[in-house]
Amino acid sequence: SPRTAPRERGPASGLPEALAEAAPEPAPEPLPGAALARGPDNGSRLLPVPDLGRGSNPYAIIGAMGARRPRGFAEFACWTVFVAGCRIGYDPIGLASVGVAGTCGSTHGGVPSSDGGAPHSGGNRSGAPSGGGGAPNGGDGGAPVERPRCTVPVSPITDFCSSIPKLTEAVALDGEVDCGLMPVDVEPQGWPYDPAQLDAKVRFAVAWNENGLYFFLDVRDPSPVPAALTDPMWMGDSVELYVDTDATYANPPGYDAVGTRQISISRTNSDGSGLRGQLNGHLLTGFPIDWPPEGVRVQSTNAGYIVEAYIPGSVLGAPDWKLIAGAHVGMDIAVNVSFPDPQTTGTQGHRWSQYFYHQEPAPNEPYRNAAGFCTPVLAE
Repeated sequence: SPRTAPRERGPASGLPEALAEAAPEPAPEPLPGAALARGPDNGSRLLPVPDLGRGSNPYAIIGAMGARRPRGFAEFACWTVFVAGCRIGYDPIGLASVGVAGTCGSTHGGVPSSDGGAPHSGGNRSGAPSGGGGAPNGGDGGAPVERPRCTVPVSPITDFCSSIPKLTEAVALDGEVDCGLMPVDVEPQGWPYDPAQLDAKVRFAVAWNENGLYFFLDVRDPSPVPAALTDPMWMGDSVELYVDTDATYANPPGYDAVGTRQISISRTNSDGSGLRGQLNGHLLTGFPIDWPPEGVRVQSTNAGYIVEAYIPGSVLGAPDWKLIAGAHVGMDIAVNVSFPDPQTTGTQGHRWSQYFYHQEPAPNEPYRNAAGFCTPVLAE
């Protein structure tokens, strides 16, 4: 409904023996940003292994190693073994043991596509099935070797108003849903117009660890238009995260000064660049305030945009917040939707309207009543 005021990162497997028997020589200077692979003497020979991160591919690694040419036949043979091993999925020198995840053949593993495409299910870290899949390994034309990004089970929890699953791995803000989570299609609540006209749909997941909440929103919007910089963020395409530390409120509908916030996140520019954030506390003095988004990633996709955010207690004015299984939190999300025509504006700027994941009847919408938040339990 229309608003009248702003709110809202073991031992290595060892090098081949022929290389270990080569004449000793000083260790080469590593390439910038390189990881180091140790030989069987645990230190006499260091090879620069470019740390290309998750999703690295062996041919890119070998190309980067061109700065250090093999010395003699023995070492040349070693690199030949390395390349051949990578082509069949074997890790000849144990790169995985030095933290270069996804090497020796993986062409996915968490690196967003260059065009910012939506998460593909064949390679997404949740392991959830879908129809896309990352590009297979290049090579000799044989069947591609696919390695799943996630090995943990997917949580069966899909009603995030009732319970929130616990993260099974460290938070990764990489444009794909974190492991173990299954995003759900949100049925818009509070959308005041014909649902058939709504061109911005969202898939959503939330999870917790002891220090905060992780949010994933995949917004399918063919024409996102952010608010003008002179307008409040909600006057254009954006998302809102509602979080409370304990799902209890001293003075509803007002927010608690310590522990309750509405967190707005958007791109600054219509081309998908820039990042803008804002914190609000309904009926609290001094809000809304601009917030330089930390622990936030917004990625443009072919279908719209993805928002990932990790919200610790410090964002809520409660830096000592610790989450434990069995406790309750307050939570909700909202999606602000612009007019389909970027040239159209109204009394609320580019904003057409908004909808929620959960909504109590007016006037208990979460932006103006803390008691309107969901109160899910933190599940194991």
